Amino acid sequence: LAKSRLHAGMSFAVRGKRQHKTGMNSQELGMEVGSHIYDNIPGLTVDLDTPDYEIFIEVRDFGGLVYDRRIPGPGGLPWGTQGRALVLLSAGIDSPVASWLAMKRGCEITHLYLDAGRWAGADVTAAAIDNHRKLSVWCAGNPLSLVIAWNEELFDRMSQKKIPPRYRCVICKRFMLRMAARMMRHEGALAVMTGENLGQVASQTLANLGVIADGISVPVLHPLITYDKEETITIARRIGTFDATPGDLACRAVPKMPATAAVLEEICALEEQIGVEELATAACTNLRFVTALDGRITADRDELTH
Repeated sequence: LAKSRLHAGMSFAVRGKRQHKTGMNSQELGMEVGSHIYDNIPGLTVDLDTPDYEIFIEVRDFGGLVYDRRIPGPGGLPWGTQGRALVLLSAGIDSPVASWLAMKRGCEITHLYLDAGRWAGADVTAAAIDNHRKLSVWCAGNPLSLVIAWNEELFDRMSQKKIPPRYRCVICKRFMLRMAARMMRHEGALAVMTGENLGQVASQTLANLGVIADGISVPVLHPLITYDKEETITIARRIGTFDATPGDLACRAVPKMPATAAVLEEICALEEQIGVEELATAACTNLRFVTALDGRITADRDELTH
């Protein structure tokens, strides 16, 4: 390897690493191999700080590794070592990245997507399922579960009861967390995670995030809470979930002037008017389950529950 890469006038270093403490230590290993290279290739210099070329040698139980290039991986912890988390998945950019970051830290993931029916763009559900499929390549060999519940009735009820449009987003997000808390127990999850990003949209102001999470008795985590949008997009491109032409992903319920600092008491009173607990119970009785494995959808079924 060294003979094919090194020539006179170049500097080099050998980085040794060993698994056990018997025999020569890591520094001695590097010196031994480095001396052999130095003696057999004329005109080289040793530079341990900024060499032109590095060789890495690792002594392991099964033998040894010799290489001259490191390819960075995602890092993190093995799948499932931190338990299961339920991630609110959407058709957008943020929540798939939040899910990937949770996977990276060792969480086994169940996705929950709420289908708004005619209140959502024509391509929203397909895009959410595709995000789910794409993320399954990052937990190779492990089935990735997606639960789809319907919340079209929530928006219908808000319209029928003439709920002020500016509160729709906050009520919708609170409903999502209600659903997530119910599903979390069914799925054996330890926490709920979302793609919320502080101040990115009206429902994600600090004031509204507090109102949205109030009354939820389970841990709610936000992996992207301090990320800039460009940082999130960079990760989305890297993990393969970014789509430059996603289609019609508009939400028909978003008002022109959403509330940026909703008052909890007002929101709770409005939820009483629309019967939000009844709606959540009804939404849990008709679910769709989609399983993805290694980048493919392997199962898709509807299920009535009681």
